[in-house]
Amino acid sequence: MSKEDFPTPVNRMILVEVVQEQDDQPDGILVPKGYKDINPHSTARVVSVSPNCTIDIRPGSEIVFETSVLEEVKTKGKVFNFVSENYVLCVL
Repeated sequence: MSKEDFPTPVNRMILVEVVQEQDDQPDGILVPKGYKDINPHSTARVVSVSPNCTIDIRPGSEIVFETSVLEEVKTKGKVFNFVSENYVLCVL
């Protein structure tokens, strides 16, 4: 997608692209069908940053945030992920 295809974040929000983690679960462990281990923290690549964000991040940076606070916005047939800067734990 080109830059024009992404919405502009406001109110200290960060538009991100979530990085999918590798499944490191060893073979041989039995879990119920449909079980999904949810990591409390996720990593994402920054796509765009609200102009009033106070932390020093730029598009292309990778951040770690609390998984439960990811805001998924569906509009115009596309899905966009936002994280408030308050929930950014660190910049990688």
